[in-house]
Amino acid sequence: MKTLSAIIELDIRNLFKSHMSSDEDPQFKGLLDVYHYAMFPAGKLIRSKLIWSTLCDLNQSDLVNLHTANFPNHQLFSAAIEAHHSYTLVHDDMPCMDNDDYRRGKLSCHKNFGEWKALLSGDGLLNLSYEFLSRIKHQNLSKLLSLFSKNLGSKGLIYGQYLDLNTSSSKLDFNTIKKIHYLKTGLLFSTAMNGSALLSSDNTSDNLIKNIESSVESIGPLFQFLDDLTELSSIKDNSHELEINPWINFKKDTLECTQLFLEKTNKSLEELPNTNLVIRELFQKIKLFLIANKKEISPFFNQGELDPMISLLDQS
Repeated sequence: MKTLSAIIELDIRNLFKSHMSSDEDPQFKGLLDVYHYAMFPAGKLIRSKLIWSTLCDLNQSDLVNLHTANFPNHQLFSAAIEAHHSYTLVHDDMPCMDNDDYRRGKLSCHKNFGEWKALLSGDGLLNLSYEFLSRIKHQNLSKLLSLFSKNLGSKGLIYGQYLDLNTSSSKLDFNTIKKIHYLKTGLLFSTAMNGSALLSSDNTSDNLIKNIESSVESIGPLFQFLDDLTELSSIKDNSHELEINPWINFKKDTLECTQLFLEKTNKSLEELPNTNLVIRELFQKIKLFLIANKKEISPFFNQGELDPMISLLDQS
């Protein structure tokens, strides 16, 4: 039986293939190869999983028995989210931004194809995300487009990237880091869950909607804080990473905030069993990573300092 990740990736691959073809113009294949490299194999697909778990929670169905083909609008929305996310990663990795040589276990796009091809492929994937959205047939499409554009546009995700890269010319404090995490990471999570709700059944309870709203306030920033924590195992002399990683310069504040977000997330997921399943899987992977890399991470913490947080990761 295919895992949810495999099903989601196959959906996206099929939509990508149907939409992006070099049959009519063989010269397009060169650019198509860059697009494909940037998107596949997919990463954790957390945002897409949240799209599907939100749908199942609102429809009171079971994520384990989900047949994604029955929900073509959600398939298109998932592809849009992943295309948009991939574009941000391609641009993030470039020398003028984070200057990373590797992404998802392989050379970053600009290292493999060169900077101008990476730049153009990022632009193309950004536009591809809206092309996928344009194929959705739903009465709430205009609301979805508004949500997508507002959250991921000039005053949302892009502003978060600006604040992230502008740290050298402005004071970096913990509240600024939280703001960056909310804008860069949290809004993609929020867009996934709230967008899925817009495309789901209209016969949903106000209580479930409130639980989704409560979830998106904490899950995105929490994911980034936990990701920053795992980054400590391999952090070296990257000046930007040393500056932006909150566990290095604001350990006490970050630990307290992470625990608070964990508590909020645990509470908000009580009525969202499918989303809870997705998040629990993520939490367990992070917990196992922390245990496996304890030697590399322990120099940053006192003995037992992370135990309360790990206990919250274990809650069911």
